[in-house]
Amino acid sequence: MSEKQKQSPQLQPPREDEGFLGDGRSNKDLSRPPHALPSDLFLEEIEANGDDGLTESQAEERRSLFGVNEWKDEKPTPWWKFIVRQVFNPMALVLIICTVIAFAIRAFVEAVVISIVVCLNILIGSYMEIQAAGKMASLKKLTTPTGNVVRSGHSKVIPSAELVVGDLVTLRSGDKIPADVRLIETVNFEVDESSLTGESLPVAKHGDRVYDNDAANRNAGDRLNVAFSTCNITKGRAKGVVFAVGMKTALGQIAQMSKKPSRIRRPKPKKDGRDPGPKEKLAAACGTVWDAAKEFFGFSDSSTPLQKKLNALALALFFLAIVCFLIVLGANGMKTDKEVVIYGVGTGLSMIPAALPVVLIITMATGAASMKARRVLVRTTKSLEALGGVTNICSDKTGTLTEGAMVVKRAWLPSRGTYDVCNFGDNVANPTRGDLSLAPKQPKDWTDEEEHKQEKGDCGDTKVDIVEEVKHAQVEMYLNVASMANVAVLHQSDKADGGWHARGEPTEIAIQVFAARFDMNRRKIAESEEARWKHVTEFPFDSRVKRMTSIYQTNDGKQWAFTKGATERLLPLCNGICVGDEAVPMEEDSPWRADILGNVEALAKQGLRVLTLATRTEFKKFDPNDRIPVPDTDEEKEARMDRLEGRDDICDCHEVAKDECPFHRDNFEQDLVFRGLIGIYDPPRPESAEAVAMAKKAGIVTHMLTGDHPETAKSIAKQVGILPWNMGMVSAEVARSMVMTGPEMDGLSGEEIDALPVLPLVVARCSPATKVKMVQALHRRGRFCAMTGDGVNDAPALVQADVGIAMGKNGSDVAKESADIILVDDNFRSILNAVEEGRRIFDNIQKFVLHVLAENVGQAAVLLVCLVVKDSLGNSVFPLSPVEIMFVILLTSGLPDMALGQLPGAAGIMDRPPHDNKVGIFTKELYVDLAVIGLWLAALSIAAFFYVLFGGYDGQIGVDCNATLSEGCEPVFRARATCFASLSIFALLLAWQVVDMRRSFFRMKSKPKNPWTQPLKDIWENKLLVGSIIVAIVLLFVSILVPVLNTKIFKHHPLTWEWAVVVVGAVLFFAGVELHKYIKRRYFRAMERKNRTCDSGDIEASAVETDGHFAQYFKTNGVSVDKTDSS
Repeated sequence: MSEKQKQSPQLQPPREDEGFLGDGRSNKDLSRPPHALPSDLFLEEIEANGDDGLTESQAEERRSLFGVNEWKDEKPTPWWKFIVRQVFNPMALVLIICTVIAFAIRAFVEAVVISIVVCLNILIGSYMEIQAAGKMASLKKLTTPTGNVVRSGHSKVIPSAELVVGDLVTLRSGDKIPADVRLIETVNFEVDESSLTGESLPVAKHGDRVYDNDAANRNAGDRLNVAFSTCNITKGRAKGVVFAVGMKTALGQIAQMSKKPSRIRRPKPKKDGRDPGPKEKLAAACGTVWDAAKEFFGFSDSSTPLQKKLNALALALFFLAIVCFLIVLGANGMKTDKEVVIYGVGTGLSMIPAALPVVLIITMATGAASMKARRVLVRTTKSLEALGGVTNICSDKTGTLTEGAMVVKRAWLPSRGTYDVCNFGDNVANPTRGDLSLAPKQPKDWTDEEEHKQEKGDCGDTKVDIVEEVKHAQVEMYLNVASMANVAVLHQSDKADGGWHARGEPTEIAIQVFAARFDMNRRKIAESEEARWKHVTEFPFDSRVKRMTSIYQTNDGKQWAFTKGATERLLPLCNGICVGDEAVPMEEDSPWRADILGNVEALAKQGLRVLTLATRTEFKKFDPNDRIPVPDTDEEKEARMDRLEGRDDICDCHEVAKDECPFHRDNFEQDLVFRGLIGIYDPPRPESAEAVAMAKKAGIVTHMLTGDHPETAKSIAKQVGILPWNMGMVSAEVARSMVMTGPEMDGLSGEEIDALPVLPLVVARCSPATKVKMVQALHRRGRFCAMTGDGVNDAPALVQADVGIAMGKNGSDVAKESADIILVDDNFRSILNAVEEGRRIFDNIQKFVLHVLAENVGQAAVLLVCLVVKDSLGNSVFPLSPVEIMFVILLTSGLPDMALGQLPGAAGIMDRPPHDNKVGIFTKELYVDLAVIGLWLAALSIAAFFYVLFGGYDGQIGVDCNATLSEGCEPVFRARATCFASLSIFALLLAWQVVDMRRSFFRMKSKPKNPWTQPLKDIWENKLLVGSIIVAIVLLFVSILVPVLNTKIFKHHPLTWEWAVVVVGAVLFFAGVELHKYIKRRYFRAMERKNRTCDSGDIEASAVETDGHFAQYFKTNGVSVDKTDSS
């Protein structure tokens, strides 16, 4: 044990600003971040031992200083807070106040009815919120359950939560990294960091690397001497020292970024840097109160546009209700007797859409259930209406737009041509799926048009006859390399489904699947009973030389070396090239070398990772018995390593020099024959291109934010339709803006980003901070964005976005916890399903809001206008009783509104642009509809009341007709019943009309097969609406015809000839609404013709591009066309 380890280190607790992902600091204060320190200096500063690890006492001391390797989870919200939230809803408060008044004046019937509405709002709202909270578990710990740690020189396995800063850990293939680790020793060590950085390929790590302390330009994915918590080890082994645990890890910092800020404002320091004084503290307190008030009334930043609009409506109607109450009192000489007060309360309630909160909650609940049936889970109900207004989708690439698995796209054989694979299907490990074609040209001769056709499924006419192809020696040997310079295992299941399964590194699986397309799977040609090849040995892939070689022997005893690797490392080792079926010399100045490099560059620009395949057959026959024996003891091994220190030609197997080992890999990996190139990539999901096209049609812009290489990102973006194929038509300025890297965007200020002609459609090498920056830039442009993602790195942007969408199958728990909705099947197409459902919900909310408010306006107008009718004592004769008012509010409004909330989506709902989130549901058209229909409903109801009272009974008005059916009050009771019946029937007819406020009731479908019977079919399609109207009509007749109930409770009289007045009024109301719709249709058609005339100048730009969506970016006479805000 070292002297430093024996001493009790004077450790300091961590600072609050330490440990963020941006600079990769440790929990412990170091002179520089761990990745910027040499390993020996790092061990010295962190006071760790690279051989024996910490002692148990040291570990305990550090645990007390730096905490355990766990996350700090937030406490779940208690159930009573959900109830309080519903009680103090602005709409509920209005109803509660009315209930208290009704009880105070002993109007118990009215008080009970209002209380029922209040209880329904509170109970249903609380239940739905508690259910939503219960469906998602709290943030799950992503740290590994155990870790291999060395303590006091002894290796043992402990729970990962017990790891501390300074612990020495050993890491092997298949493990998950238990904390953030500074690597000390690595052997072919590769880590899958896709969940953290978005990089789809495993990253080779090197413990001997040291970087400059320049955190701004070196993001987490570039720190090759650091391994991050929860990432999977795909290859090799390593040893390292823990430098960050718990919330200080890179993963913990991302989760910290995802948390919502505190609602309590802290006092700001004074300008001169002194501590805040009383003035600053008072300002902070006032700010906190203001924030709480905005939260209370639903105007906080976390509220959606619809919530803010409805809360503003509730406040406005509350003040209008007070005004109506005062008008009733004023019309009756400010009397405060029971009948006047309860009528004033009823008049005030006529302005309050009492059923609206219940209807809204039920609509949201059923919408969430509908989304679940479409493989989308809703975590927050506010996201349901927010989805309908999404204008931009910011999506990750790996595993979201793409399969998250590697496949071979192209393979080039000199002089023979290029094999191309397309239409991979849903299982990239299945070699029988997909179309294989051969084009007699090089990859560099491929055009964008041909690439575009192939991505649309047209793989060309030159299909491959597999049997004939493998008869060519050139093809056979190329496939031998692909299959046998490969350790991946591919096999077909013996089960009935015959499914294909693969095991190994993604790149090698892809190459093995390609060989299997020609029936050249290694299991068949080298491992079966009839195999003609026998495996001899292999030199595994080494990140230092970027290649691997397998030695195989034929049945006649001839040995071959099959090599694959990076072109820049393998091509210098080739002195021959296979042209046709023969190998010809390839000198240093051979034109073939330029051809090879040109094709490598072309494949890279197509978004492919390129590897070179080569062979060798003339070499000393490999005999494992000639190997130098392995050192027996650690002392022998240490002595040998000391002797070879500084040499870079160490033999892989026994760590001896090349000149001491005749079977060093360099003796086989030379004088190679170049066989061809192979291009691999992570293909787009089959449904991604269709989903992006649907998004365009719906007016939604898709952005790709990925950690991948810019060329790879551009290629995938073109394939799925995010970028146009003919980028040459785009002006240089716009093209630069459309594709950027994360560091480029991070280097721009907010003003510079806002000045861009278009926000980037593709951001490569994207960091978590870049994604948040993109969301903020979209918000500054007034856009409403959804962020999709599955990795830990997506969590901060998921929180910042208006709608966060996580992947359910492959998504990290951090992403799921941060998201508003979760896609169960990870299908990008499901996002469009969610948007469609969101639009349906938004449309239905607008329909029942129009219905209930138009009815409220009409009812309030009736109650106020008829105050002019007075009896002989000067008291107003009320056209509706308080119970009739509540009946209209609850039954003729509430029941149909619940049905309106469940209507199916309108035809073409995804063919129109998103609605304006600033305007929300309260559009100019809705205000016009509200005024016209509300006043028309009021006019006919007032006319019915006056006609019966003054036309039928010559204005006979008794005394105290508001309370009892006294002598001379029968005409008033009959007129009141007529007005009540008319108003109720009008409200029920309006429910049918608002199903579509532009189309005629008689032609809801654009092209009905039979226009005479279509209205009946349309009615029957909405069975819930039919049922609600039938129930309301039955109850209407019960309230009018049942003795005692009619005269004592509802304060009206059964009707006889007055039913004719109701029927005539219903016909006039229906005809008036139809006329209003007709005028609207004429107006909008005229506006559409006008807009088409004004936009005729865009035809030239649109004709330039087959995909009209990108026409706005294209150049006309040297100037880019940008007539819309494409953001």
